Amino acid sequence: MAQVELKVTTRQTAGKEASRKTRAQGLIPGIIYGKNKKNISISLNPLALKKALTKGGGANTLLTLLEEGTKFFGKKTVIVKDLAKDPVQFQYLHVDFYELDLKQTVTVKVPLHFVGKAEGITQGGIVQPVLREVDVKCLPHTIPAHIEIDVTPLKVGDAFHMSDLKTKFQGKDYEIVFSHDDTVVTVAIPKEEVKKEEAPPPEAAAAAAPGAEGAAAPKAAEGKEAKGAPAKAAPAKEEAPPKKKEEGKK
Repeated sequence: MAQVELKVTTRQTAGKEASRKTRAQGLIPGIIYGKNKKNISISLNPLALKKALTKGGGANTLLTLLEEGTKFFGKKTVIVKDLAKDPVQFQYLHVDFYELDLKQTVTVKVPLHFVGKAEGITQGGIVQPVLREVDVKCLPHTIPAHIEIDVTPLKVGDAFHMSDLKTKFQGKDYEIVFSHDDTVVTVAIPKEEVKKEEAPPPEAAAAAAPGAEGAAAPKAAEGKEAKGAPAKAAPAKEEAPPKKKEEGKK
C-alpha cells in the first residue's frame, strides 16, 4: 500500500457550528484519534483527500498528515476510518482518521476482486459473490489494496468459504480474520432456469386440462349427488285398489 502526503490544518473549535463554518470555506471538518491518543480536530480540502485516496489505491491508503499553519502535531501517519458523504451529490462531508503505530498490527477491511472464468459458467451457472470485503490483520505497511480470488475451479454448486481463503492466503504478509465460516462466493444456476426446469412439459399440461381427451371425469362422492346434476324423480306412489261394496248393501 502506497503512502501519500496530505495537508491539513488544526481547528481550535469543534461542534456543529464550527463544522458549518468550515464547509462554508470550501473545506471539510475531520478528526484524528487513536489508541491512548488525544483527539485532534482538523480541516482539509476534500478534493485533496479524494486525490490522495485515488493515488494510494483506496480507503486503506496510508496517509501522512502534514500540519499547515500551526505547530500542534507536525505530522502523523493515519488511515481513513470513516468518511461521511452527501447522499445526493456524493461530496465529502466529514472524515475520521485513525493514527497508526507502524510497529503494531492493525485490522482493516480489504475489498475482494473476483477474477477468472468459473468452470460452472459452461454448465449454465453464474458467479455469485456473497461478500465484497474481508477483515485483514497486518502491519500498516503491508495492508493490501485488494485481494484477488480466482474462481476458475468452481463448478455449479461449488463455493469458497472464509476458511478456504484463510488457507489459500496463509503465509502472506497479512492474515484473514473471521468469526464465522461464511460463504464468500458461489456458482449457481439462475433462478429463472430452475423455474423452467421445474415447470411441466406442454403435453403434460394439456393432458391435465379440463375437458381434455381421455381425462377422467370427476367422481361424485359416494352416497351424494354430484353438484349441479338434476335431481332424480321420486318413484310414483302406488294407488290403493278401490274398495269393493259389501254384499247386501246398496
